[in-house]
Amino acid sequence: MMTSDEILNGIKAACATLPGLTTCQIGIETPIVPDAYPMIRVVLSVSRERTEGNPWNPLLDLLVYYGEYVRPLKTDEIGDQHEWLLDMEDKIKTAVIPGDGWRARWVETVWDEDRIPGLKLLASRFEVWG
Repeated sequence: MMTSDEILNGIKAACATLPGLTTCQIGIETPIVPDAYPMIRVVLSVSRERTEGNPWNPLLDLLVYYGEYVRPLKTDEIGDQHEWLLDMEDKIKTAVIPGDGWRARWVETVWDEDRIPGLKLLASRFEVWG
């Protein structure tokens, strides 16, 4: 069985190999500096005690934040940005779900995590067993 720390580091390492990123880290800093984008942040949301005899109880809930600068308000570029974000969502799922010593299930992606002006930030939630 893997520890929570091993799972977090493994998911970070899997996400860090995705093309087009500037940074990939565990945790989310304040503020996220402009030089960090495009970025991924792997954030532990919920940690649970291991339950003997219940393999279906997820050990961790993770939020994988990702995003880039909001592109200028030109119709063609808005479509390009959404295409990039959808593509990144698929790549993150491909990196996280197969696991290297863990199992994961994608739960949802929240598209309105625009916490920082001028930056488009999404959050995908995963349940993880290890």
